[in-house]
Amino acid sequence: MANSAVAEAPAAPPMVCASWVELCGPSARRTIGRIAAPYLDDAQTIPTLLLHDYGSALRLFQAGDTLNNLLEAAARSQMRLAGASFDERLRALAELADGALHRIRELQGAVAARAATVAELNERAVAANGAGHAMAWLARDVAAPSWAGKLDRLLDVLSDALDGPAIVLLDQVLAEILERTGARAVIVAPSSDFDGRLRTLVGLL
Repeated sequence: MANSAVAEAPAAPPMVCASWVELCGPSARRTIGRIAAPYLDDAQTIPTLLLHDYGSALRLFQAGDTLNNLLEAAARSQMRLAGASFDERLRALAELADGALHRIRELQGAVAARAATVAELNERAVAANGAGHAMAWLARDVAAPSWAGKLDRLLDVLSDALDGPAIVLLDQVLAEILERTGARAVIVAPSSDFDGRLRTLVGLL
């Protein structure tokens, strides 16, 4: 596992997203992590799950004015870079969010209902246009309600995936989880499986 899971990643240049693929890039995910930090902490989720797990994305859409407030914050920060007015950028972001939800639903509808095996994630990750399907499968499997549940599910996969193409996807999810204060607190909280959980996590970094 790359040390990037805990080290601060280098800042990516700012960009204005126009597609779901661009939303899934590191710069956009970092922006989502910053702008949506209170929601991510309250919902115990991460940007990658919002962009690949339909249930996580739908909960954000149904969370009252939360999505609108996030889109407005993004529009204010991006309008100058986009060369657009606030209303123009807000409208573009709203359309992008709607399109992303549709894309996420399509991707998760195309993967099996059961949990993915490491071999299947590796196979999907290297297939033409398969990375999105692999991440959608992984995201659905990891999307437990709590940080503890997410970590347990992720570590179950990671323990059998120390190499192979899917490690890049797993590393991305783990890095985003470790950015959340609540998730880090769960890792070090005293519990019956604390030693085993910590040893497994350290061995993966």
